Amino acid sequence: LLITTFLINLLYYNDFIISNSINYFKMITAIICSLIGGISLGKNVPNKAYLHGLIYSLIAIFLMIIISLIVNKFSYKNFFYYIPISLAIILGSTIGINKKKVS
Repeated sequence: LLITTFLINLLYYNDFIISNSINYFKMITAIICSLIGGISLGKNVPNKAYLHGLIYSLIAIFLMIIISLIVNKFSYKNFFYYIPISLAIILGSTIGINKKKVS
């Protein structure tokens, strides 16, 4: 997360990235980090990784809503940001439990 954030900021500072595309890079970074977190979650649960991924994603969405209420005004547009992150966590936990069974 820190490395990708550093690279995005470095490219943006040197005008290699257009200011409109920075939001896409932030979204991709959040999805990749959520997928990696879901995979590590799936490797640590004994069974029903999708259910644990769903619970974990609901907790993450709840925390993001609380933070968005504290930092700025809540908008329903944020749900379009939360849904792919939630799906990445669920998918990652399913991939993680399948990786655990293979190894």
